[in-house]
Amino acid sequence: MVSRPGIHDVEAHEIGDRRPAVRPEPHIRAWPFRSDLVRLPAIALATWLVIGLAGEGLARLYYPEQQNDRCHIVNMAGGSFQPNCHSRIKMFESAWVDNDYNDCGYRSAHSCKTKPVSALRVAVMGTSVTRGLWLSYGHSLIGRMEHDLSAACSRPVDVQNVALADSVWVAKSSWLPLWHHIADRLGEAISLRPDAVVLVISPFDLASYTAVPDGAAPAGQPMATEPPPSFRQRVTGLLKSIKDALANDSRLILVARHFAYRDDQRFLANELSRGDSSDYLRTPFTPNWILRLKVADETISRMADQARAAGLPFMVVLMPHRTQAMLSVPNADRHHTDPFALGDALESIAVAHHAGFADVTKTISHIRKPGNLFFLINGHPNDEGEAALSGAIDHELEASAPPFLSCRPRT
Repeated sequence: MVSRPGIHDVEAHEIGDRRPAVRPEPHIRAWPFRSDLVRLPAIALATWLVIGLAGEGLARLYYPEQQNDRCHIVNMAGGSFQPNCHSRIKMFESAWVDNDYNDCGYRSAHSCKTKPVSALRVAVMGTSVTRGLWLSYGHSLIGRMEHDLSAACSRPVDVQNVALADSVWVAKSSWLPLWHHIADRLGEAISLRPDAVVLVISPFDLASYTAVPDGAAPAGQPMATEPPPSFRQRVTGLLKSIKDALANDSRLILVARHFAYRDDQRFLANELSRGDSSDYLRTPFTPNWILRLKVADETISRMADQARAAGLPFMVVLMPHRTQAMLSVPNADRHHTDPFALGDALESIAVAHHAGFADVTKTISHIRKPGNLFFLINGHPNDEGEAALSGAIDHELEASAPPFLSCRPRT
């Protein structure tokens, strides 16, 4: 016989079904959770890493570079370029530039070996500013001089660009400034039978030379062996290396700085805080800049003596840094600096050695915004800056170099 549940049993079952289920009390943990201490920073770091990589990729896509010149020959005497060679280069602030080197490896449109009888020839010496680095030939110093002087003199003028390819030699055991080796090439320039020789100097040509304490190696030579760095020094050095790599190699950061430096005051505040590299703007000069002016004196003296022995006019031209140019404007806040101090010192040296002199700082000081004559980050003159440099050289040649005195001076 099958038993049936009684009414009380059914009611009890139904009532039991309607009772709320008993849930276990949650386990309360202290905040923050240990896993979050790792997970949240990792997520934030990964997010910034992805954003940074994406930004770097876009910056490299829209601002490409190709800085290695395939014609460049590295050597201990300042470098050179392969004769009859073509290359194409670009830095992120410039357009693509084609370089064509003549039969002597100079960035010149004319042969170095044949000089037309009716032509005038100028040998221009210097470094990257003289070569018109990052500019097309027509916008470079040499291209502009050839065009303008040919028109002013009513005869062909060819300019041979006997500029150094490098300004420093970097090796494992030494870091040797090479600018003074420019005097070693004057004999090569004289052999071209020019009618005048021009030396272009910029502040960063001299800035590599550094005074050292008594008993240490001479400037530019390997320093004496030093004790191994401490742990703190190694960490500091590593952080500085990372900072320098980001500042100089990250295209995203370079582009960001480019737009930030459109603000003249921000640019000046940064440049004037650099200490030694901007101390040429302050007098009296520091020991490092006294040494650099001594290097300039010895180099100009050698070149002036050789040029005079060959019966050639010789002139020195200072192309300023963007910082100098911006501070040279008459009503500018000069922050207790003298933008003309370096030019005045170099002029005294040139005059003492019977050489002509032109300071482009003074030429462009009357321009409303002379800082616009330079690439904002790279610092080299842009096409307008090279035009100002070319005009200053042309004017000095037409005013003081005998072969050019019959040329019509430009306004």
